[in-house]
Formats: sequence, structure tokens, C-alpha cells
Amino acid sequence: TQALENWRGRAIWVISRADEEYPQILKSKLKHDAPALLFGCGDLELAGKGGLGIVGSRRTDDEIESFTREQAQQAANDGVTVISGGAKGVDVFAMESALHAGGNVVGVLADSLMSKVVDRSARDAIVEGNLLLISPFDPESRFQVWKAMDRNKVIYAFSNATLVVNADHKKGGTWDGAWKELTKYKSTPVYVRNKDTLALEALKEKGARPWPNKFESDLATWITQEPKENDQAPPLSGEQMGFNFDDEPHSTN
Repeated sequence: TQALENWRGRAIWVISRADEEYPQILKSKLKHDAPALLFGCGDLELAGKGGLGIVGSRRTDDEIESFTREQAQQAANDGVTVISGGAKGVDVFAMESALHAGGNVVGVLADSLMSKVVDRSARDAIVEGNLLLISPFDPESRFQVWKAMDRNKVIYAFSNATLVVNADHKKGGTWDGAWKELTKYKSTPVYVRNKDTLALEALKEKGARPWPNKFESDLATWITQEPKENDQAPPLSGEQMGFNFDDEPHSTN
């Protein structure tokens, strides 16, 4: 068809759940909720290597941007693939920083794959083998809220662990994705930034874990040794949770 020809012209491929190359991790974690079709551009093997999911809302500030970029850069430096959603804000900060540091990135898009693969920076990273753009929706589809929410489960499924940088309490795609992972799929550990916000505290009450401020090993080792399911989290040291042991107390916010 004309659509297929247009996709091929931009190196976009399509696979179905019945195809051998379909990522097994999606079938394993999502079961019948695994997308029937996947559209993408780039090396599909990037999606099977696991990695660190980094998600958050479009509404950010300098502190959120700095934190996100720092975590993405550390992941890239430690050889950990960064997996995110390609939306403005936290997603873009994470993906840009990981690529700039020479790391690998998987962008799970909710819309507009067709146009995003021809963006110059994305195209260069795809050709170099560092970026995979993938979507469970038609490459020419436009943004719809339900699509953004529905693709979140794919981000979590591809990840060994997912870090929620910020979210709106009980609303928005970031909250919805984290809540469903914690309550429905329960296949990927969910971490939250150590910041006392209503949304992040609520996610911790539901089972999300505080993101360590310091790792005893490199991130690649740590992320593969962490429990794979949202069961009881191992206790973190005071230092990992951001507590100070000086004589004078300090705020951890």
C-alpha cells in the first residue's frame, strides 16, 4: 500500500506480536496487553537490552531538568540504555543527555513517528545505532491523551527499573503509568526522586522506592541486581536515602 511505501521510504519497519523478532520482554511482562503491532526506526535490539526508564511530566523547572540530565548522563556513562517517551520536558531532557553522553536511547512514542524520524538529530543517532524510536501506533497518527497513557506500559516493560522524576497527583500520563505499573503489571521496580511532593509521596505509599542518591556500584550492575518485581524493597542505607549524618540536621529536599 501507499502507506507502507511511505514508511519504508523513511526506514520505518512494522512487526506484529506473532513475528519472531517481536520483543519477548513485552509478552512476558504485559501478557495479553502487549501491543499487537510495533512500528519503529532504528536497531530493534536496543529494546531487548533492558535499561533505565526515566519519565516525568512536561511541567518542569531548573532543578528537575538538572536532576534528569544528571541521571541520564550517569546511565549513559555506565552503559545503561535510557528508555523514555519522547515528550517535552523530562523525556526530552533524559533522551538528549544520554545521547550527548554517547549512550543508547529507546524512545517509545505516542504519536508522530513519521515526522520524528526525519528530525536531523534523531536521524544521525539512528544511523549511528544509538537511538531506537518505536511506537505501538500508526506512524502518522496524531497526539491523543489515551495514546500517551497507553504507551507508558511499554516504557516500563522495556526497563529494568523506572525512575519517576515528577508527576501530577492523580492526573496526567506520568501518574497513570506509574500507578498502573505499581498496581496492575507489577513487573518493573518503580523509583521516585527524593522530593516531598504529594504525587511522589503517594507513589511511595503504593510501593515505589526512593531513588538512591549514591550507588555502591556502577548503575549497570545495580540495575540488574535489584529485585525484578514490585515486592518488598530492600532496605536502603541512610546515605542512600539522602540522610546526612553531620552533627547539624539538614533538609533532604
